Amino acid sequence: NKTRIMDFRLRVRLLRHLSEITKSYIKIIYVKGVNMQNSDIKDIFRCEDSILLAAMSYQAYQYYKETKIVLPKGFKLRYTILATAGVEQPAEEVFGFVAESKDKIILAFRGTASPQDYDSNLDLFQIPYPFMEFGGKTHRGITHIYQSTRNKLIEELNKFSTAKQLFVTGHRSEEHT
Repeated sequence: NKTRIMDFRLRVRLLRHLSEITKSYIKIIYVKGVNMQNSDIKDIFRCEDSILLAAMSYQAYQYYKETKIVLPKGFKLRYTILATAGVEQPAEEVFGFVAESKDKIILAFRGTASPQDYDSNLDLFQIPYPFMEFGGKTHRGITHIYQSTRNKLIEELNKFSTAKQLFVTGHRSEEHT
């Protein structure tokens, strides 16, 4: 467990360093086309939040692979996001988690990590997004994964205080190990 904590801390330090390097670049991209003189947007970006969210995305994969999770101090695991992936042989898998602190709620999702995920990735047919009028079309395989967890996830999210900041993070990688 000490090794896992050290690994987590090392990753956070690395992300903090990368964040400092890219901070101004990200700010410029984020506010492109916005008049910064008359806007509150300039206060939205925080390096600390981006580092936290990157670490939480990483933990979503660890939670799937090892059914263990290391959360930053002050956060508690509140819900495990289970969803069904696969076309030929669907299976329920851990796709992420919800963590809570005194002032934040974080939904962290992982990307492709199992044969069933790859199977869903290959279900490329475009279908109308079923949860919103004029929502456009979405990838059928990914939409089915989301459909399998959506109602329960919303039910769980409705239990949290609306006074807290809600962050959603995720990572999609077909190379993640």
